[in-house]
Amino acid sequence: MCRRCQLRRRVAVVLDDGHGQICPRLVPLFDALRTMGKPCTGLEWLESKDVVGRLRALAAAQVPLTHEGIDSFEASGGREYLRDLLVTHGVLPRRDKYLAAFERWSVVRLQAVEDPDDRQLIRTYLRWHIHRRLRERAETGALHESTTGRARQQTNTAVHFLGWLHARGRALADCRQRDVDDWFAAPPTTRWAARGFLVWAISHRHCPRLKIPYYRGATAPALSRAQLVTTLRRLLDDDTIELGDRVAGLLVLLFAQPVARIRSLTVSNLEQRGDELWLHVGAACLPLPERLAMLITELITKRRNMDTAANPDSSWLFPGFSPGQPIQARNLAERLGHLGVTRLGRLAALKQLVTDVPAPVLGELIGYSPRIVAKHAVDQAIDWNNYVGLKARDGQN
Repeated sequence: MCRRCQLRRRVAVVLDDGHGQICPRLVPLFDALRTMGKPCTGLEWLESKDVVGRLRALAAAQVPLTHEGIDSFEASGGREYLRDLLVTHGVLPRRDKYLAAFERWSVVRLQAVEDPDDRQLIRTYLRWHIHRRLRERAETGALHESTTGRARQQTNTAVHFLGWLHARGRALADCRQRDVDDWFAAPPTTRWAARGFLVWAISHRHCPRLKIPYYRGATAPALSRAQLVTTLRRLLDDDTIELGDRVAGLLVLLFAQPVARIRSLTVSNLEQRGDELWLHVGAACLPLPERLAMLITELITKRRNMDTAANPDSSWLFPGFSPGQPIQARNLAERLGHLGVTRLGRLAALKQLVTDVPAPVLGELIGYSPRIVAKHAVDQAIDWNNYVGLKARDGQN
């Protein structure tokens, strides 16, 4: 029996509803698995006892085929991969995985807060500040793992700050300026994650009106122009580098695009205009250099993770391992870091762009806030105040 037939028979057994037939609701999953590009990968996946046990429990209706049912499984052993697979093939409705994970985490975190008054305060902070902000981002598709990671850190640091205050014999309502100054003056720098909580507490009168300082970290030096050019040439010419990493790295170093934005690009973000290929980034639209356009065109037909049941028809330009998801920002950043494409490289690219294009024009072109671009222009002492006048004079000559 060939591998594909083995896979089809194996899946049929695992998804049996207990009456000799495949569970009707799991038929889309059955079809996706039996037609996947690499049946060997499917057979390997079904060697896991956790995977088989979960699928059989869902097929036999021992566990409800809902998100809540999936939540009842242990968090390890590929539970979230299975959930994403069911969502991708229409078995479960879509929901924001990062928001759901944070909500589950916040329930456990609240239970660990011993002081009842602190627990109620943190619950209010989560409900009316953190959760609301995350839900707004989720509705626009702008919620990422890094965002919920910062929210966890802010929550944990708020709890630690309250405990630190108690050790000084104070409640939040009795907090003084000296307490705030001492908190932020001491290491580690993660203490600054409490700033948002304190600002919120002051605005909602849980704390006296105090001055909350801003974090002013040291600015890391950007890559030199020579280093930037060397890395660009390598990405353009070295065919031994994985194609997706080359394209992502070039988008960072040519257009100063952050990894979180690059990972979310889809094939529909590309537009052919005559002989030129353009890339839509938010409200901006970038004309791509010919060599980069050629690499992206080649990438569309050679994207990773397209030969399994996870992403058979993915529109992501950089499909991830998880079903229906793009590559994780952390994973992509690590891959690019091995190639010398880091935050310092993106900063160098932005500084170079600022020297060539006026800040208002550049912000619109690459999808950056005008305020951020203007700040980089000021840091480099670039004066574009006479830009309009110069362009008008050039037009007259």
